Amino acid sequence: MDKRKQSRKQREPVNKDDYFMAMAMVTAAMSRNPYEQNAAVILSANGKDWVTGTDTMPAILHEVSPWDEEFVIPGEIQALHATNPNGGTMYTTRTPPTSVVCMAIHMGIKRIVYLPTAPVPEKITEITKLVYVPFEEFKGDTNWLRDYIKSMDCRGLFG
Repeated sequence: MDKRKQSRKQREPVNKDDYFMAMAMVTAAMSRNPYEQNAAVILSANGKDWVTGTDTMPAILHEVSPWDEEFVIPGEIQALHATNPNGGTMYTTRTPPTSVVCMAIHMGIKRIVYLPTAPVPEKITEITKLVYVPFEEFKGDTNWLRDYIKSMDCRGLFG
């Protein structure tokens, strides 16, 4: 047997939380919001379907106004409105505002995983405990994505 094949280490499969948080991070890079690049991924209850959303402004305002933080529609809201989130999981690249958490719960999200970008308001902790929706800080690892992209680049897959 070839020594190279023998020494090649088998990589563990990426777990679901790491995969979908990495997807949210890549989606955030597509945001046109000059203040913060946020995004969310909503994974359906069946675990097979998902949608993404990035921060945006109403189309009509793009024509008459530059980006204004007051008019930004959060990526989480964009994703929630793009699917039937009932029973699903929301992955978000920031500590979501209380209004976003309330909307997610109202629309049937059963779990929220977030990247900590700010302290969690006490109201969010109270609300999510009250309705039994796990509100979890992402503790996973997305370094695999960087390594994977690097290996693809080394193989000349980016042109």
